[in-house]
Amino acid sequence: MKIQLKNWIVKDLNLSNVNDGKDTFNFAVGAYFGDSKHDFNIGFKVEVNNTSFTLSAEIIFSFTVDTEIDEQFKTSNFVKINAPAIAFPYVRSIITTITMQCGYQGVILPSINFVKASEK
Repeated sequence: MKIQLKNWIVKDLNLSNVNDGKDTFNFAVGAYFGDSKHDFNIGFKVEVNNTSFTLSAEIIFSFTVDTEIDEQFKTSNFVKINAPAIAFPYVRSIITTITMQCGYQGVILPSINFVKASEK
């Protein structure tokens, strides 16, 4: 089976200048299946608290696969591991670029082991 990232969009973004001493990173990831037999979306919600700012974002990634999406596919590693692993470097790049372009020191998000994350 082949999986391909088609596009992405930053659906929501909020950056606030705060100085509360926090330094945390949280994220959630989920899948959405519409009516298409070959397309699905992976969404990330990201929150970064830094000593200088708070950033929250929702970023949606659209994928296509070369086989028909069925119920087995919806619970497969392609959805839980592969697609998020393909998309996450873009999330990291978007967050780094936004913070740098807004005058803050660029934030580099940590790497995520999606195999271990899918076990939780």
